[in-house]
Amino acid sequence: MRSVALAQARALVADGHEVTIFASSPVADVVEKEVGRVKIKLYPVRWLRPSLGFAGANARGLTRAILAERD
Repeated sequence: MRSVALAQARALVADGHEVTIFASSPVADVVEKEVGRVKIKLYPVRWLRPSLGFAGANARGLTRAILAERD
């Protein structure tokens, strides 16, 4: 898995931070995995308005999960 978000997360982990990436993805259910020491939580994407591209996407539960994890 390669992405800008993962590269930035790895740099933060190297500096001693704990990092979790939250994202919407074409998965059937919530997927939690770890790449290196970076936690990744993927939430099923739902297209509200496909013609809008990413702006027309929604992932039920994603905002709630982010708010629950904040310090």
